[in-house]
Amino acid sequence: MKYPQWKGLTRCCVCGGKRFIQKNILWKELIQDWELSDDEVIAMNQQQGYTCTTCRSNLRSINLAAALMHEGGVSWAQLKHETFDHFCRFSSFAQTTSLLEINSVYTLTSRLKHCIHHTLASYPKYDMQHLLLPSHTYDIVVHADTLEHLPKKEKGLKECYRVLKKGGALLCTIPIVLTKLTRSRIGMKPSYHGKSFIRKHDYLVYTEFGADFWTYFLDAGFSRIELFTISGPNSLVIIARK
Repeated sequence: MKYPQWKGLTRCCVCGGKRFIQKNILWKELIQDWELSDDEVIAMNQQQGYTCTTCRSNLRSINLAAALMHEGGVSWAQLKHETFDHFCRFSSFAQTTSLLEINSVYTLTSRLKHCIHHTLASYPKYDMQHLLLPSHTYDIVVHADTLEHLPKKEKGLKECYRVLKKGGALLCTIPIVLTKLTRSRIGMKPSYHGKSFIRKHDYLVYTEFGADFWTYFLDAGFSRIELFTISGPNSLVIIARK
């Protein structure tokens, strides 16, 4: 599979900004560890490094914001002028939906805190593999690029499933190399995300997700898997429904 060419966004749905910059996030050691092709490097740099200059949201966060808005009833046409800022303050979704955010979803956290029934469960107080939270409590669970850092990703997904109400949904992002299949890095050379030269801020990667990523969500009990994007395959939001 060859990744398609992508020209970028014209508007940030988080803040409404219209200027973006592209930063190259991956470094040589990580590219070698993951055995990434040139197209795969471009795609992953776009997901993590294509950034709104106004609110500093990257493409991953922008897509996740759009997915939450769409889940809350914002149509495709409305996404062209609605902002996540406004949505989290004034929408009926923000007033009535019980939402669990696992670890901080970067620039979205300060917006999600305006949702009345928002809960932030951050590591180390909360471990996604052993959430000390009641079952069948939340309408929405959301997290971003967390699953690949869990030694037991299956347990983490089952915990997300457990705390969701019937009919609820998990919305999340993971780094996906669509041209490969998932592989475990357990027993391999340690590989980290984050700044390669500041190890204390890095996160050990246990799983490199590939095109079969969706099978892990089904194995955890979710009945339906959907993909959402406003920017093509280089940045996907996974919506797993209970």
